[in-house]
Amino acid sequence: PAARRRGEGRVAFLAHREEVRTALLEGWPQAAIYARLRDRLGFGYQQFAKYVARYLGDVLAREPAARRSSGVSPAAPRVAAQG
Repeated sequence: PAARRRGEGRVAFLAHREEVRTALLEGWPQAAIYARLRDRLGFGYQQFAKYVARYLGDVLAREPAARRSSGVSPAAPRVAAQG
């Protein structure tokens, strides 16, 4: 892979900041948002989570902690246990 210059990841994240903000406000978990943007961002999930905390911390303060890292979308249907 090509060498990345310092700050390129931040610039990539900031280019998608409003898309990430909207998805968080809609209730999407961070992991699902990252999975959708991974190819466009070009860095790992841990760095994504750091940028979300740094640049969108106000949104994180409004959402339950359990949804931040879960891979389940808010629209996913619940499956009743068979038994």
